[in-house]
Amino acid sequence: MTSETAMDGEAQDEPHPASPAPRPQGIGGWLVIPIINLVTTIWLTGVNIWPAWRDWSGLLELLLNPESRWMFIPVVISLASGVAIIFLAAAALALMYLKKRMLPRLMIGYYCLGLAALMYEMWLASTFSEFSGTPEEEARAARDLFWTVVGTLIWAPYFIVSKRVKATFVN
Repeated sequence: MTSETAMDGEAQDEPHPASPAPRPQGIGGWLVIPIINLVTTIWLTGVNIWPAWRDWSGLLELLLNPESRWMFIPVVISLASGVAIIFLAAAALALMYLKKRMLPRLMIGYYCLGLAALMYEMWLASTFSEFSGTPEEEARAARDLFWTVVGTLIWAPYFIVSKRVKATFVN
């Protein structure tokens, strides 16, 4: 017997209740963009800090030189923030794969750390001539800052209000 007929065989006039629209779930949709960002951040940040790690003895010599010892803390902060960004991005990718509930908070921290690190680098470049670059590099840094602010303002709230994020990261 179908749901359209009553027990006595007469047809019912009641329509079927509409099933609710499926909630977006899983890694897809707009979530692909943060994944691409995480992968490229790991790559580009690694490319940027690799020369310092590769020539560690030269960096150490520069930092221990009495005339440039003042640069020790700024350089260490810069390198540490680069390493932290790489680890946060890698952790975020792992949490995404595992669909962990703490991913949205980690992503907000990742975006905020990236913005803070870029602002710190720009402050160093504008305050100390030893850290400043060419006019082209400074223009690129300003463009990077603009897009980092825009990205943070878009993606941090996305990880708070997105239905897909709420339905996917539940473990």
